[in-house]
Amino acid sequence: RMKNLPEVIAASAECREINSPKPSDNEPMGLLYGKLKNDKMMVKPKYEHPSVLRGNLLLHSHLMRLSGSLNKVLMDDLNVMLGRTLELTEGLIEISHQRKWLDLSVSAIHFTQCVAQALWVNSHSLEQLPYVTAEDAKSVMKACKSVKTLSDFLELPDAEKKGLSNLSEDQFGEVLRVCALMPRLKIETKLFVEEEEEDFLDEAEDQGTPSSSQHVSPAVSGDCIYEQDLVTLRITLTRENLTTGSTASPAYAPLFPKTIRENWWVVLTDKPSKPVGDATRTLANLNMYAFEKVTDQGRKVVHEVRFMAPQRAGDYEMELQIFSDCYMGLDRVIAVPFSVRPASELPEFKAHPEDLELDNEPTLFEQVMAANVDESSDEEDEEEEEEEDEKRRGSSGAARGKKPQSQVVVEDVSDEEED
Repeated sequence: RMKNLPEVIAASAECREINSPKPSDNEPMGLLYGKLKNDKMMVKPKYEHPSVLRGNLLLHSHLMRLSGSLNKVLMDDLNVMLGRTLELTEGLIEISHQRKWLDLSVSAIHFTQCVAQALWVNSHSLEQLPYVTAEDAKSVMKACKSVKTLSDFLELPDAEKKGLSNLSEDQFGEVLRVCALMPRLKIETKLFVEEEEEDFLDEAEDQGTPSSSQHVSPAVSGDCIYEQDLVTLRITLTRENLTTGSTASPAYAPLFPKTIRENWWVVLTDKPSKPVGDATRTLANLNMYAFEKVTDQGRKVVHEVRFMAPQRAGDYEMELQIFSDCYMGLDRVIAVPFSVRPASELPEFKAHPEDLELDNEPTLFEQVMAANVDESSDEEDEEEEEEEDEKRRGSSGAARGKKPQSQVVVEDVSDEEED
């Protein structure tokens, strides 16, 4: 549940080391806890650890826009903790989507929006505009029937932005200035299958056309998708509030202590059984084909995601969700329908003669094994030669070491001496 995420963040080691209780906390933290508890602004804490409870209360004070009552020590600790919260939440998003916990991933994205704008789950997205309160948001929706979210309000021409008559001229001018800074996103999608133009070079040579490139380049083959194809979904995001060549300015988040850049999350899943807006809608148990972050700050951003086509032919529909990581009320949900044709309709594949000849050539593994065999046979030959040389040297050394017995002729001179 998203309402438990402040306590989860406060329980992290990065936040606990900041929130060691201090003697000056007693009075302001007691008042804050009493207000949040009596007005039912927070769920019952699961952990009574002093450091975790302190961080949980400080985060709720930011989300409820009650941080003005904090003293300097508490405010400094809150700013340090907020600086780490977005990084911790992004880590939570990465882990949860790797584990296929789609509901938790989306809840964590919505939590980053709330932290950036200092708003909570019951707040209206129009309250992100300067000087606009919850009552003003109701007035705007009453005066402009087509407005349900901040995105709808941004699409209106300035002359039709009504319902804020209680603001002064300068205040309303500030609202229009902020509206011009916020992104007005135009989203275009295209499904196709990329194939290599294998015969491009051959055809160019046959026609006598010189080729300017010696490598095979991918080409868009059209919208025909067959079973088990690798399908590409090209998503084009255009910030219509920007001029050509310009980049997005930092996000409008006056209550966040650091500068935030405007990023988007792209999520591609199966179509849920319940439509958008249904309170019972859930994303659990859905196949997730893409969960990626787009950080490009340009006016026109092209992002591609790839997935395998279903194994069976038929009509299918996926759901593409685009989430802002710093603004509430700008999320978009787009249906992605497509048809898959049987693989039996594909033309018969005929291998090129040169490719067939490659089957007769040894593979890299075979070449390596052959080289190893040659090296081992050479080594064996060398060893045999060395052994023979040693034997020769040994036999010759033995022959030299054995002294020939000199033939001493002992003459029997005894008789001569006697004579």
